[in-house]
Amino acid sequence: MNRVHGIGAVMIFARQPEKLAQWYANHLGILTRLDDTDGNYYGGIENGKESFRFGVYPGNLGTDVSTMVNYKVADLNKMKVQLINDGVEIERELEAHEGRFLYLRDPEGNPIELWETNA
Repeated sequence: MNRVHGIGAVMIFARQPEKLAQWYANHLGILTRLDDTDGNYYGGIENGKESFRFGVYPGNLGTDVSTMVNYKVADLNKMKVQLINDGVEIERELEAHEGRFLYLRDPEGNPIELWETNA
């Protein structure tokens, strides 16, 4: 069975992304920078052993959910086949930011992003 092997990112969707990014910096020490190419704020969280990306994005996910977790996978193609065979609907695929992504939802409607890095 193909498995997730880590968390790649936590993404928070916001009506006022600049203000929310500043709030996370001021109150939790999570620093982000605006990426002018896509309008998102990117940063990271590290503890010496692991690290993952943290982002504040404009907009919402089309539901009352405002966060999404990005899970790292070693082989996105194998994971995709496995999910489809299990009857899981893939909402979309994307190739960007030095990686490939699959988007789906869990049975409660929570969004999930699976990520295979090109590195």
